[in-house]
Amino acid sequence: MKWLRPIHVLCACLVVLGIVGQTTAQDAAPEAAQDAAPTFLDQVDLTPLDEVAVYTQGRLKSFESFVRELMQFVTGGKSIDGHPLGVTYFDLMFRSSLYADKDFIYVKMKLMRYEISDALLKSVREDIDKTDFARVSPGVNREMMENHYADLEARMEIFRDTGLVSPQVLLDPTVDDVLRRMSTDLMRTASKVTALDTAMSIRRPDILRANFMAIASTESDDDPWFGPDQLRQVVSMRDATPEELAVIDAWTAFSSAWMSEDAAGVNAAARQLADALPMVNPGVYPEQGRLAAESWYFKAPAWAGGRNMVGVWLYYALAFVPLLLSVVFRWRGAHWIGMAIFLAAFALHTAAILLRWYVAQRWPNTNMFEAVTTAAWFGGCFAVLAEAFLWRMPLRGLIALGSAGASAVAMMAAKFMPTYLNPNISNRMPVLHDLWLYIH
Repeated sequence: MKWLRPIHVLCACLVVLGIVGQTTAQDAAPEAAQDAAPTFLDQVDLTPLDEVAVYTQGRLKSFESFVRELMQFVTGGKSIDGHPLGVTYFDLMFRSSLYADKDFIYVKMKLMRYEISDALLKSVREDIDKTDFARVSPGVNREMMENHYADLEARMEIFRDTGLVSPQVLLDPTVDDVLRRMSTDLMRTASKVTALDTAMSIRRPDILRANFMAIASTESDDDPWFGPDQLRQVVSMRDATPEELAVIDAWTAFSSAWMSEDAAGVNAAARQLADALPMVNPGVYPEQGRLAAESWYFKAPAWAGGRNMVGVWLYYALAFVPLLLSVVFRWRGAHWIGMAIFLAAFALHTAAILLRWYVAQRWPNTNMFEAVTTAAWFGGCFAVLAEAFLWRMPLRGLIALGSAGASAVAMMAAKFMPTYLNPNISNRMPVLHDLWLYIH
């Protein structure tokens, strides 16, 4: 009966929502709160730093944006133990010894993961097989070595799946030989070995400190900023201003509290630091609203599409079902339900484009992430205009159906392939300053 058709449409939508919702829940699972007592890192709150600006690669970014871009080189943008990347960044800076054998360096290429793990396991197995346990120290026996091998085998299995490995593994002589051999393959693996070398360099505390350039150096927009450690060197040669002393005091309290694992002290010092940094040369400090918007964009709530707002693929996928039913069975109710969901998805997609435009202060069409998401948005624009023109014709719903499917796929790629479609906001390369780019 006709009156049952809207119910059928809603049921189909709920089924799709349940299926794709499981994916979203699984994706967020590592960041869920643990049942165990909260650790020091669990209690750290870096929210006050959301409106702090950091100078990196010729651009001023919010702290959240800066951390995501920098840690992309180290962890591949992956959360370590469910902690925000900013927490991992400072923990590597102040407690690096805890990460010597922790799996947090990201190996992107699966071929390299298997080569590294197979070579390491083979080396350990050969050591066990050729060891004369009757002559080694009494504290070492075959059972102990076999247990070590079993633990390593399980760890390498996880490494093959996640791509995360510890610096200690990468520094192993056997693995070093494998990486040296791979560095000679210019076509396939040389660039990936270089990326690993970069990650191993960036994770060092001194490099992490040097990159935290959060202090405006002069009243000129073109001059690079510097970090708290450099500020100490600058003021040692002259009298420090009250604003500079406030930054030094806040940074000293922040670093001391972190190293002593005082979460309350860290949180208080983070607030002091966030208040003090904009006061040093405030004339060149970026607008607080833009910094807050940039941080929000990278930490958007689930209803708005989540991180980078690419989760709007869920709304597009949901709109696809009733639109398909309306095209196939000519159900008017399904058409209006599908169009309502499609327009909601398109509105969120438009908000994401405009927000990124406002934050980057340029039209978002610089990298593959922006090219894919912006192209999908233009498809949505065409679909909205076409549906407004065809709403009384038999073709109604068909253009929106195609746009919903294409946009869902595009935004899914942006969400689930962040290492290939890098969402970080960067400066536009000079070669892209071309009118024909936009026409294309």
